[in-house]
Amino acid sequence: MDESLRFVESQFSQAEWTDIVFGFEDLSLMQTWEYGAAFSTDERWHIVRGVFERAGERVGAVQAVTRRAPVLAGGLVWINRGPLWRRSGGTDPRIVGEMLRALRRHWVEDRAMYLRIAPAAGANELDPASAESAGYGVAPDGNGWVSARLDLSSSLDALRAGLDKTWRNSLANAERRGLEVLPDSAESFDLVLSIYTKQREAHPYQTTVTPEFLRRLQSRLPSGRKLVALTARDRGQPLGGVLIARYGSTGEYLVGAIEDEGRGVNAGQLLLWEAVSRLKSLGFRCLDLGGMDPRYTSQGVMRFKSGLNGRPYTYIGEFEASNRSWTNRAVRWRVSRVRKGIA
Repeated sequence: MDESLRFVESQFSQAEWTDIVFGFEDLSLMQTWEYGAAFSTDERWHIVRGVFERAGERVGAVQAVTRRAPVLAGGLVWINRGPLWRRSGGTDPRIVGEMLRALRRHWVEDRAMYLRIAPAAGANELDPASAESAGYGVAPDGNGWVSARLDLSSSLDALRAGLDKTWRNSLANAERRGLEVLPDSAESFDLVLSIYTKQREAHPYQTTVTPEFLRRLQSRLPSGRKLVALTARDRGQPLGGVLIARYGSTGEYLVGAIEDEGRGVNAGQLLLWEAVSRLKSLGFRCLDLGGMDPRYTSQGVMRFKSGLNGRPYTYIGEFEASNRSWTNRAVRWRVSRVRKGIA
């Protein structure tokens, strides 16, 4: 059945790609044009975008990050939370396996690349056996994305009633104290990055969401989809802020940078609740809480995010495909070391 499914690369403009991917329910920030453009500032990395077609109809899309091996054939293709396949009204999950086959043909068989994919699919939609039949193996050091989504379709009163009691009380305490939430602005964005940078310097950790990346991303986003930057202060003293990404019908909690003084007066709860209220007023359908994996997320952050009582979800882990050349074995070895934080 998958022989009739074609993967077609093209040089899509920002507007063209946005129009394509915003039609998919499983869209993530990583599959937006702006994310790819912000990531690929290093000339060694290239963004490749393509669509899946069957009988003249576009049924899927994917954005890949690629890096060619120096001199020799081969290299890395990395696809994060793709391919996009889920449409409103339901889509047969078997199409994910077909798309994986098409990607393997395109990248591994035709271009001799090492292919690594973290699909935007749950274990009930794609299992290791299905991926194996498409020519993939389970990547031993790749874990599935874990997060939660807060459905914004209910009224604000209902959403507030659905908060964890302790979280709701903390929010009420912040409101009674009279903390001020400043409007979304370039100044608020700069303040969040300043605090975020300071905290990362004090407690370094590995992430692609660096202050430099956030500035590049913000500069590439159109005016209607800039990162929402909300900051709070108490009697003129800055307490911290949050950054919220927007794509499709989803908002995503991207960065929280709260000073110690802000945590002491529950500024984080107030800011995130303000983000919920703002997204709902703009017609967004859900807020993704941006990563809630007990293996990697700190206990404090887990408790904070869990207080909104979003609906948890987990994507299946990563899969890999290779032509087993020594070049691709070397690429795989390098990727594994980087993922383990030892290179």
